[in-house]
Amino acid sequence: MLPGQCVQKVGYASGRTAGRVTGTNVTTTNEGVPLIWQHEADFAASGGDSGSAVFWPVDAPLVPPPLYGCGDIADWGGDYVWLHGLLHSGGSLFGGVAYFSDINHMQYATELGGLDVVWPQGDATSGGNGSPGGGNK
Repeated sequence: MLPGQCVQKVGYASGRTAGRVTGTNVTTTNEGVPLIWQHEADFAASGGDSGSAVFWPVDAPLVPPPLYGCGDIADWGGDYVWLHGLLHSGGSLFGGVAYFSDINHMQYATELGGLDVVWPQGDATSGGNGSPGGGNK
């Protein structure tokens, strides 16, 4: 994750919005609790969007999103997504900074519960039943 990288989120309150990463590995607070290793971005967000996936669509699995040159943000494109993290605070429908936790710094069992990754049937990376290596998760 680098400053300037393009990201999107789909929130309950504000819908699908996009922006650029404005800071990485920052420390912020949420209700007085310090949160470390967070990223910040300039996409619109609103109350009710917390927990939204922060991602960028890509055209093929295992291909990272572009670091720069997002092109036309209105062209959402891609049949796959590169998951960056989960939105937790900030943002504004009128601009502002939104903060999200990096997916690589989450402890899945305690913070997310089960995380299912779904692969299209017949994909070259599929284990035959729609998941990598033939497993379910």
